[in-house]
Amino acid sequence: MISKIPLNEADRKSLRQQIKLYLFFTAAVLVGLMLLFSIALAIFLCFSKPAEGVGKRMAYYLIAFFLIFSGTCVPALIDLIRGRKLRIVATNYEIIKKKEDYMLHLIDGSLKPFKIYDYILPAINISQPLIIEMAPISKLLFFIAHDEENLITKLSPVE
Repeated sequence: MISKIPLNEADRKSLRQQIKLYLFFTAAVLVGLMLLFSIALAIFLCFSKPAEGVGKRMAYYLIAFFLIFSGTCVPALIDLIRGRKLRIVATNYEIIKKKEDYMLHLIDGSLKPFKIYDYILPAINISQPLIIEMAPISKLLFFIAHDEENLITKLSPVE
């Protein structure tokens, strides 16, 4: 059974943290590329005169890179703006391994398989119903439990 419920404050905080993380890494890579382009331009200036507009083209590449990679936070931003999350009560499900990730697959096919954290696997009992709360677009997991105790916060390796 799948239902949509409003986000609580902890869920909003998780989405904001994910957006900040995406933007931080995008900015860090952008700064690295700016340094690389600056060094390349300095080398060009030392040995020969670069073609007209090289600096402008590099700036365009950096802007395009930032726009493309800052788009990775758009799904989380949409989830935050909409203010809803999915609450799934799964009775018939399986856990499958794809490459290095573990995926939770609902047998009834009501939702595509989605990634779950590997540190939660020992606590999941396939014979019991599972309650899952997640963001509908970004697929960020907020809550996984058999009862009302969240396995994500209980078993999280980061304190």
